[in-house]
Amino acid sequence: MRLSPEQQRAAGIAVQVLTETRQRPEFSAYARVADIQPLLNLATRLRALQAERTVSRTTLGASQKALERTAKLHKEDAASARSLQQAQAQQAGDAARAAAAEQQLAILRTEALQQWGATLAGWAFSPSHPTLERLLLRQDVLVELALPPERTMPAGTEQIRLARQGDKRHTVEGRLVSAAPRTGDITQGETWFAVAPADALRTGMRLDAWVPTEADAVAGVEFPVEAVLWRSGKPWVYLQIDDDRFERRLIPAYTDHGARWFVGTGVAPGDRLVINGAQLLLSEEFRGQIPAEDDD
Repeated sequence: MRLSPEQQRAAGIAVQVLTETRQRPEFSAYARVADIQPLLNLATRLRALQAERTVSRTTLGASQKALERTAKLHKEDAASARSLQQAQAQQAGDAARAAAAEQQLAILRTEALQQWGATLAGWAFSPSHPTLERLLLRQDVLVELALPPERTMPAGTEQIRLARQGDKRHTVEGRLVSAAPRTGDITQGETWFAVAPADALRTGMRLDAWVPTEADAVAGVEFPVEAVLWRSGKPWVYLQIDDDRFERRLIPAYTDHGARWFVGTGVAPGDRLVINGAQLLLSEEFRGQIPAEDDD
């Protein structure tokens, strides 16, 4: 169909020259925003036990020195046997308390490793880990990712895509953190932890996730979903062929990234894609196909 430059300007027709991009195929997974309160509670308990250990070590050091002084004085007959026994008892009690503090810390570390894995446990053990701070301030959220049972996480994966269920147009990038030590209740597949910007994500919210596969990246083009129009259940776009000529083109296959589509066939780099006004072009195309009424 044809539309003069003047008509195009009046209709607000806008085009975009497509450029090549490459993308790895993805597979879908399940996710939800994790409650980090248990991890924060763990970090709080850890701080308290570390403080107790510091106090017990200091106390033990003091009682050990006192015992050594008393033992020396007793050897020189300058301290009684009772004083030596009291110093020994004090040192033994302090040593027991220091050992108990160390044992409690070891138990807590084991608990953290069993529940959260080495990476997240390390956040809790760190005096001020930046990732944990961002989670605490709700700048980021912790995401539990569950893969389908037949899938494994491809080696070298660093980024995943996340969106609220049914809201693929608003995806966010998630950073893969570590494998999770426990299987979740979503699937019996592999489980992983990721961190993503908080934005509109809330604790407990179920998410859709997309994980890049190990397959080689494929070449194609990417364009805004607003360029797509549907007719007879199929997606179409308009390309500008000449200054005043447009052609409707079927998109046989696509990867839906929400606000944008990735397409490997149907359109190509260098094509001039109509990104605004496609619906008007469709109306004009089919209006031109309607036979003029016979005035007779």
